[in-house]
Amino acid sequence: MAGAGKKTFTAGEILTASDTNTYLMEQTVMYFAGTAARASAIPTPSTGMTSYIGTTGTASIPQIETYTGSAWQTPYGMTLVGTVNFTSATSVVLDNVFTSAYDSYYIVHSARNNSANDVGIAFQFRSAGSTIAGTAYQRNAIQSYLTVISATGTNGGAFWNCGIASQVNFSQTTMTVTNPAKALSKAMEFHAAHSQAGATLDTYYGFGSNITNTAYDGMVLVCNGAGTITGTVRVYGLRNS
Repeated sequence: MAGAGKKTFTAGEILTASDTNTYLMEQTVMYFAGTAARASAIPTPSTGMTSYIGTTGTASIPQIETYTGSAWQTPYGMTLVGTVNFTSATSVVLDNVFTSAYDSYYIVHSARNNSANDVGIAFQFRSAGSTIAGTAYQRNAIQSYLTVISATGTNGGAFWNCGIASQVNFSQTTMTVTNPAKALSKAMEFHAAHSQAGATLDTYYGFGSNITNTAYDGMVLVCNGAGTITGTVRVYGLRNS
């Protein structure tokens, strides 16, 4: 039963079970530790029910979700589903961030290189806690705004290039990834900027594809070269409607 709307109760009025269920209980924001607990408590949700989920995604990011009549959805066009702060890392893992709730994801990662050498940043999918390498990633073409167009990676490569952290300086990358959690072809597009002491800020654009028709639930950023990075990565789900 959906909520009945707003009602002003008067002194001495009898509070019926129906009033409690429709005016009060079904119009409160209910708290659950996770989506499994909510599904157990509300096997048949009603349209308009709203819940606060205390743990979702990699970093236990709270979410407010409303039942639309067919699914629980956040009321936002873009939802933070995972975030990790990392220090002196050679790889950064985010598991359980890709689900069937979204077709497309927006990923932002910033990093400071801790070494005196350039460190490339590579992207790989993960599934059930295991990294997907092999030959899952198609050519990643890159445009550098300081040099000519080049191409890196290979058809059937082990990763996508998605940034570079120059010698003890800063890199910022934004990425979009489509269909990671679906058994469909995937596409990646990224924009990256990095600074280097005494040099002009450089920016890059690139894209790639994955045609294995496999569903993935996680990702990892890997240092493609000697050195470590310190920074933050955030993953946002983009609503379909």
